[in-house]
Amino acid sequence: TDYDTAYLQATSENVNDWIYFRLWHEGTHKWSYYHLTGPIYGQQPAGNKWKKKLKSVMEGGMGFKEALNAPSMYFRESDGTRVSVYVDDPAVCSKISGGSDGRNEFYRAMSEHLEFKDITVLGPGVEIDYLSMALRTEGAEFITLNNPKFVTALIERMGMINCNPASMPLTK
Repeated sequence: TDYDTAYLQATSENVNDWIYFRLWHEGTHKWSYYHLTGPIYGQQPAGNKWKKKLKSVMEGGMGFKEALNAPSMYFRESDGTRVSVYVDDPAVCSKISGGSDGRNEFYRAMSEHLEFKDITVLGPGVEIDYLSMALRTEGAEFITLNNPKFVTALIERMGMINCNPASMPLTK
């Protein structure tokens, strides 16, 4: 899935974080003044506020623990669910019992805290574009992640599109 406008889901209660700005209205020929109370894309604090919100939801609201050596990687011991989040793109891997009922319960619990877009379930014959990479299952236990578009573009850019495989590696 994809969190829906993730940065806008992380608001700040701290008045010192608010931004005061004005807009000119042509119809009234007057300025209107506003407080921006949440982060916006393009501002440095926005990513940090989103990260704090996500961590608080995952650890406080959903029972996950963040990996100590990999921020934005979460693990829930009770059911073995693992969640990797790159900015606002989570990949959820779980062996939750109950099939689609278990999955629906997981996303229902998440929707109490965060808004997200459509969910795509990875299964046999389903390939997902995740961060411009191809994510798919290989059998019942393995998941592969590769980037064939990038590899093909790189080979083409290097002028090697019609080259044959070689037993010796490239030296330059």
